[in-house]
Amino acid sequence: MAYQIVRFPYDGTIDADGHVLEPDWLWDEYLEQRYRDRALRIRTDAEGLEYLELDGRASERTTKGVLGLLGAMGDLTVKRGPDRRYMDHIPFGGGDAKQRLELLDQENLEKSVLYPTLGLLWECEVDDPEITLAYQRAYNRWIVDFCRDSGERLVPIAHLSLLDPESSARASSSERSPTVAAAAGWRPSPTRASRTAIPTTTRSTARPARSTCRLRSTRPTSPPGRSPRGSSSWAASANTSTT
Repeated sequence: MAYQIVRFPYDGTIDADGHVLEPDWLWDEYLEQRYRDRALRIRTDAEGLEYLELDGRASERTTKGVLGLLGAMGDLTVKRGPDRRYMDHIPFGGGDAKQRLELLDQENLEKSVLYPTLGLLWECEVDDPEITLAYQRAYNRWIVDFCRDSGERLVPIAHLSLLDPESSARASSSERSPTVAAAAGWRPSPTRASRTAIPTTTRSTARPARSTCRLRSTRPTSPPGRSPRGSSSWAASANTSTT
């Protein structure tokens, strides 16, 4: 059944796990110029089905038109196909800030904390820390712009990587927004996070089709005798007034 708007009975309710569907032009426009030829893009295969292109190569996971299903919002009757294009099927409020505010009013929500959607798909397949951090910086700039005029009702969550924690920490201090907490390894660092006065969280992402990613950290990436299941990312509130 397709998503139906439900009005919450309690005033002051916050959606703590909202998502946006990033536009396909985001990385072409928000990446630094030197990375534009390596931008994350949506391409179409010989069958007319969309797939993600990551650093110049086709994704192994996000293929065969699955992108067109991301906006289905629980409607199990929707099928992938050449006519089911990602950008043509972003649901109301999924990619437009003004619509999202209208949706909050319809659902009687005070705020929505916004996480990425495409951002949960690509990171497990990109093992170059430099382009990973560039992709994330581009997203962080865009999501801040997306939420900028919402009166703090849309709370942007910055995407940070564990692939190169120290570089993530350095990059966080140079964002053009009042972002970001620093990634400090596979496990959260309360000390580093507390210095920023910004709440942080970890977020599981898609599991890689094959394990190629290596974390740049002096800490163990998982408890002894266990392997990490999939990838994990740091997220940090890009709005310092939100607690």
